[in-house]
Amino acid sequence: MATPGISNAEGNWDASALEQESTTATDNKWGMMYRSSAGISERTKTIADELKSMIDNPNLEVDNPRVLGKITALSGNYNMARQLQSNVMKSIKDAAQAIIRNV
Repeated sequence: MATPGISNAEGNWDASALEQESTTATDNKWGMMYRSSAGISERTKTIADELKSMIDNPNLEVDNPRVLGKITALSGNYNMARQLQSNVMKSIKDAAQAIIRNV
């Protein structure tokens, strides 16, 4: 019976795509923790840039409920994405510390 995650040929652990070393030059200096949250970071940056461009607009209609609703939604999405990113990083850090402690 095959064991998930173990190579039957050599009996070694099969690394996932996330665990394998990156061959992209920009990823090499940051490591696995950076790659695990890179997708979240890209989306968060998009939301943050859109929010900043709205707030920096000198013609912003602050009395328009639709504009205020969009700003509120963008701000909420930005905060949620940052919280998610923080939780992902903390989970990885806690798991790594538990593994190191148990070795």
